Amino acid sequence: MNQEQWKRQYKTLCQEGKINSLFQQPWWLDATGEWNVSLAFRNNQLVGAMPFAIGRKWGIHYIGMPSFTHHLQIWMDKPPGISPQKWLTREKQIIWSLIENLPRFGFFSMVFTENSFDNWLPFHWKGFRQEVRYTFTISQMDTASLDQQMNRNLKRNIRAGNDIHIAQLDDSHEFYKQCQATYKRQQMKMPYTFEAFRKIDEAVTIHDAGVKLGAYT
Repeated sequence: MNQEQWKRQYKTLCQEGKINSLFQQPWWLDATGEWNVSLAFRNNQLVGAMPFAIGRKWGIHYIGMPSFTHHLQIWMDKPPGISPQKWLTREKQIIWSLIENLPRFGFFSMVFTENSFDNWLPFHWKGFRQEVRYTFTISQMDTASLDQQMNRNLKRNIRAGNDIHIAQLDDSHEFYKQCQATYKRQQMKMPYTFEAFRKIDEAVTIHDAGVKLGAYT
């Protein structure tokens, strides 16, 4: 099968509800730019899928994260009732196949969720390098205890946030102008064009998958 046939199989997985993450949906990936997917099969049955963005920089083919996408995830078909030992072996086989079925590339950089897979070894055996990124969550606790464990800078930022008004924006141009102003105040270049944002915004609106919020003082 060619890559277009693989993408159609991937879209079927999403239509069947086997893949539910927003960033994994074909309509989201279509809006971000060029993308592809690697599939893994076992006994002619589809058992694994890994979508990714594709492109070319400095003459080098790369595999990476789609625009506006925080993370991606490897989907694997885990049989119900499979023992942990058998699944460990199966998982390694699936990930190995996904790597083997990637198109040729000179650079690879992906961000996976923590529950995407349990075994890093197939990537290690293939010569990939791993970096860990942490996201912290605050456990439920009473206000006094929470206040004691916060540093002064965070407390100051929270107090300042109490004076901010949050409003929903419907106009894409207005939202983009607000983002431009934020980067301009920090003397930073706007990292994306209005056209790129418009494609994402239209796709999200059509699929009722998000809203645009602005913060005002």
